[in-house]
Amino acid sequence: VTAASTAQLAILLVDARQGVVEQTRRHAALAHLIGVPHIVVAVNTMDLVDYREDVFGAIVAGFRAF
Repeated sequence: VTAASTAQLAILLVDARQGVVEQTRRHAALAHLIGVPHIVVAVNTMDLVDYREDVFGAIVAGFRAF
């Protein structure tokens, strides 16, 4: 957390098979609390869900709702 406090960007990696989980929300909250101004949510392993748009959309919606 100390090193990240001067970061301008945080990248949160979300597994497409699991979606937005508690750890994703926790990391986003920590990034916000220490003042990281930009967050990128990267969705990984889309190939394992056959690149389904509904899966991607659910991840986007889940993170935005958080």
